[in-house]
Amino acid sequence: MIPKFSVLIVGAGQIGAFFDTPESPNILTHAHAFTKHPNFELLGFMDIVPDNAAKAAAIWGGKPFGSLAEAFAQRIPDVVCVATPDPTHYSFLLEIAQYPVRLIFMEKPFAQNIKEIEHLQHILEQATFSVAVNYSRRFVPEFIQVREAIHRGECGEFMGGAASYGKGLYHNGSHMLNLLEYWLDQFTTAQVLDTIQDCYAHDPSVS
Repeated sequence: MIPKFSVLIVGAGQIGAFFDTPESPNILTHAHAFTKHPNFELLGFMDIVPDNAAKAAAIWGGKPFGSLAEAFAQRIPDVVCVATPDPTHYSFLLEIAQYPVRLIFMEKPFAQNIKEIEHLQHILEQATFSVAVNYSRRFVPEFIQVREAIHRGECGEFMGGAASYGKGLYHNGSHMLNLLEYWLDQFTTAQVLDTIQDCYAHDPSVS
């Protein structure tokens, strides 16, 4: 019998809870994905805006919480899903790492700069839990088939390509970079040609 894993969603926003409903034909939120899967039990939502957590819990079930400490005092979840604004990911990871969870499943980007990454790397090397970043394209069957075809040599030598993105290099462009790394294994060099501020002041879109 496959065990049922308990889940706390941190961040009751659009991707966490409000892009769809339980009746929606497509799964567009973490709440819908976890409640749809028979092996997960949704404990509730934590959000610094209490009304957001309460609204999400009313739609999807579970309890609303205003802080991690409050949520973890009720029960330590197996899985914590972090779906908060990008600049908060680092601080939430540090706080969650103090508890005996089994998995942190989080939205990208993992952190905002190299200093944060190096600090988190040091913590995670000693951690008893795992972290998965939601680079969802790695789990798309067709994209997996592309990688396998490349690695079997069916596509020949890579010559070049083009890709487009918007809303920040870290926020959305990292999906593109992660997919290219997944397909081609590694980068050698990169050169910035131009930048624009098309969404976030802290995260320009880079050519």
